[in-house]
Amino acid sequence: MGVVLVLGYACIRTRLGPGPKTAVIAGLFGWFGVYLYTGIINGLLFGIPPATMAVVVAFGLVEYALAAVAGAYLYKEA
Repeated sequence: MGVVLVLGYACIRTRLGPGPKTAVIAGLFGWFGVYLYTGIINGLLFGIPPATMAVVVAFGLVEYALAAVAGAYLYKEA
């Protein structure tokens, strides 16, 4: 997933400019697809309590934002 986050950052970097703000936006795209969308579906399907799902989704938001910023820091254009 880290490769996908950095690829997303590289794609939107030309329009939004380089920097941590752009990396966080790229991380939000990955977070939405992995944690929010599928997390809610799996939570309803398996009966996970809403409070637990809220903690997991919030943790995922921080995790993906930090991962995208770290990947963007290491990204260098050829």
